[in-house]
Amino acid sequence: MIFNTKVRYGLAVVFALADKPTYVSIQSIASELGLSKTYLEQVFTLLKNNQIVDSIKGPQGGYRLLNLEELDVHTVFKALDPDLIAYEDESALLDVHLNKHLSDQIYRPLHESMIEHLKQLKIKDLALKQNDPMYFI
Repeated sequence: MIFNTKVRYGLAVVFALADKPTYVSIQSIASELGLSKTYLEQVFTLLKNNQIVDSIKGPQGGYRLLNLEELDVHTVFKALDPDLIAYEDESALLDVHLNKHLSDQIYRPLHESMIEHLKQLKIKDLALKQNDPMYFI
């Protein structure tokens, strides 16, 4: 599965904000992640429009996550690329029975499994794992 840059950068932004209790400037996030501030502005717009982050303007302003306790990967993906998690029954083939069989046996179950998995992945849990120390034996 290939994710577009908005999904990859948006997920990185969410993780960068997950361990910050206060508002963080877009410039700070861009520097921390090594990403373009201009591109991140587009990502933040999508996140803000989907109530994943909020912002304050001004010199002490920036962005912060909303509702970290409930935020899951599915919500982030849906905000950044709705087509990524969209589902449509197979209908391109002339054989209606084959279309239905492919949809019922492969595409729909795969889609439902992916959505369920993404909903179970809570950002707060994943963010904690990223900060865990690594031990080598």
